[in-house]
Amino acid sequence: MGKNVKELTKFVDFVGGMTAEMTEQQFRQALTMRGLDDCTQYVGRKYGVDKEAFFNRADVFVLPSYTEAFPLTILEAMQHGLPVVATNVGAVSTAVENGVNGILIGGEKPVMNLDFRPDAKELADALQTLLTDRTLRQNMGKAGREKYEQEFTLERFEQRFVECINDNLNANDNLNENGLQNTRIGRIIKKCKGK
Repeated sequence: MGKNVKELTKFVDFVGGMTAEMTEQQFRQALTMRGLDDCTQYVGRKYGVDKEAFFNRADVFVLPSYTEAFPLTILEAMQHGLPVVATNVGAVSTAVENGVNGILIGGEKPVMNLDFRPDAKELADALQTLLTDRTLRQNMGKAGREKYEQEFTLERFEQRFVECINDNLNANDNLNENGLQNTRIGRIIKKCKGK
C-alpha cells in the first residue's frame, strides 16, 4: 500500500495563484478536510528572491495544470535542478522528457483538450515515485539542469532567434528589398551580422 503525503514529506508549499476552479478559501478548506493543515501551506504568488527561496528549498516541482502553453515555471524548476511532475498539456513535453528529467502525467501525447482533468492517482503515484527515491530525484534534477543549459538559456534563445531570422529572411541580402533596413528587426539583424 502506498504512503500518504504526511509519511513522505516534511512539508509541502503551494506557491502560485488560485484558479477559477477553486478559491483560496476552498483550497484551505480542502486541506483541512484531508487533515493536511500541519504539513502544508498555501503562500500565494511569489516573485524574485522570495520565489527563488522556494525553488532552493524544494525537492520536486509539480505543475498539475489543466491547460498550459509553455510554462516558464518549468524552466525555472529545471534551472534549479528540480525534477518536474507535470501534466502533459500544451508544450510541456518540449521541456520535460518523461522518465528523464521528470514525470509527465496524462498520457504519451500532449493533451490539447480544454476539458482535460489530471488523474489524481496518477499524480500521487508520480509524486510517490520521486519522494521515495532520492537517487532518481537527483538524477532527474541533474538531467533537467543539463537540458536547461543546452536548450533554454538566454544565450541559446538569442542564438536560435538569429538562426531563425537568417533562415527566414536571408538576413542582410533582403533587408532593403523587404523594407526592413530601418525597422527594429532590421537593426537586430545588422547588429547580429556585425554590420
